[in-house]
Amino acid sequence: MTEQNAQKNDNGPSSFRGFNLSPTLIEILEKNKFERPSKTQAKLLPSLLKNSRALLQAPTGTGKTLTFLLPGIEHLLHFYTQDFQAYQGDAPLFLIISPTRELVRQTGAMLKKLCKELNFNVLISFAGSHDPEDFSPADADIIVATPGRILTLLEKGIIPSTRLSFVAFDEADRLFSPEFIEETHLLNSFFPENISLFLISATFAPEIKQEIKNCFGEMPLFTLQDANPEKKLPPIRQQAVILGSIKEKLPLILTQAEQSQLPKGTVLFANTRKETELLFKELRKIAPQNAQPVLLHGGLTEGQRKSAMRTFEEGKSHWLITTDVTARGLNLSKVTLILNYDLPKTTDAYIHRIGRTGRAGKRGESISFIAPEDRKILLELERKLGQHIRAITPAQFSKEMKKLAN
Repeated sequence: MTEQNAQKNDNGPSSFRGFNLSPTLIEILEKNKFERPSKTQAKLLPSLLKNSRALLQAPTGTGKTLTFLLPGIEHLLHFYTQDFQAYQGDAPLFLIISPTRELVRQTGAMLKKLCKELNFNVLISFAGSHDPEDFSPADADIIVATPGRILTLLEKGIIPSTRLSFVAFDEADRLFSPEFIEETHLLNSFFPENISLFLISATFAPEIKQEIKNCFGEMPLFTLQDANPEKKLPPIRQQAVILGSIKEKLPLILTQAEQSQLPKGTVLFANTRKETELLFKELRKIAPQNAQPVLLHGGLTEGQRKSAMRTFEEGKSHWLITTDVTARGLNLSKVTLILNYDLPKTTDAYIHRIGRTGRAGKRGESISFIAPEDRKILLELERKLGQHIRAITPAQFSKEMKKLAN
């Protein structure tokens, strides 16, 4: 797998008119207030427009989604404006595969906004989804879906595999994890040989790169990163609360909430559904009635998950308590603090979690609780990131929370 870093002396085009995009798409971008490309878009979009198969790696919150959506939309526009009359066979399909329902919804909403004037049918699909559409999946031009849902549509013949023309795997490292790798390989068995294929993530561990190579063969990796893993992180102040016992965590959180020092816009991450439910139960007793916490994990119904996201984003809830289901790709505009109630077990999971803050160049805040059994993980995390995470005492944590709350 060949890695191709963006050149430091080449900042790329300063507007979307500097890319090889159709005038129609440029006009739509400008109407939707996409006036200047982000650093990721400026440096990596030219490479993606020239390549039909590639990996894209860039930090969270830097505009990766639009970077891979534009080549897919351009692909469809090119077909309908230049190739349509001479084409024999099924119309092409742009497929985006994401690991979570929340990310499917977010990406689908962006696509519907961009494609409204193009008359492209955008289908958002996952198990349990009931979004009203005035067209069938067979008539979709773009589908955003979870892996299992796409497999169902392909296996039942609802979507002919011959239509698969351009596929993007969003949060690709997660899609090649043990949770999804079997489905990913099954999906590959449906892909035509000449398919355009992009895989996107903030992190690609060596073992994930090897899995991708085993599945799809050699592909170029386009990245903003240099050899320093810290470059994967957005501008976030990171701190770690050193605890004497794991039993100190819950009382410490509840004390901050009781003193109105748990900031509005806090996302609390725990490693298990059981822990999130315990936190949710205890914080509900303390939170004001007009700002109750919301709970989000994979065991909830689609309606419950959608309601939780909407309530938090609208500012009607001050605290979101969640598992890693929220750590991937979601652009949560109301986040002021990421609080790792449980320290994640891997560096990649840590990067994705804290990437929910400090987005679009803004400064973010993250604090992690470190019980005695977490200290080896913290040291390994610092080693892999190549940076020191500031250690603070519970008393210093209380002072930090007071500052953030004010």
